[in-house]
Amino acid sequence: MRRVIATAAALSLLAAVPATAGDDGRRPFKGETSEGGNVQFKVSKSGTHVVRFRFANRCPSDSAKGNLVGGRFKIRQRNGFLRFSHKDSQFTIRGRFVSASKAKGTAQNDTGNCHSGKLKWTATARD
Repeated sequence: MRRVIATAAALSLLAAVPATAGDDGRRPFKGETSEGGNVQFKVSKSGTHVVRFRFANRCPSDSAKGNLVGGRFKIRQRNGFLRFSHKDSQFTIRGRFVSASKAKGTAQNDTGNCHSGKLKWTATARD
């Protein structure tokens, strides 16, 4: 019964996440990392992917916007939350939506000699 309730809650959250979209049809989220840097991303028009994820960190990047992490990250329901993740040779991103308008997670950048360490981040929807 708990699993049914958790799944129903996650599905209703998924429906709400893209509720208010920007000019391009995608819902923007903005916030900060644990080091005070910028983090931002958008939820796709369909509400099924996170796109244009950026975060500022101590490794070389655009200091105002942060490094753009390539690709789109599938939003999946797991343990009652909507989650997304990405891992490649440079970036490790993990996130979950705690409500339709708030997400949190971790981000890490490992480039050459630079290692950002695991940064916590929180972002809210910008309607």
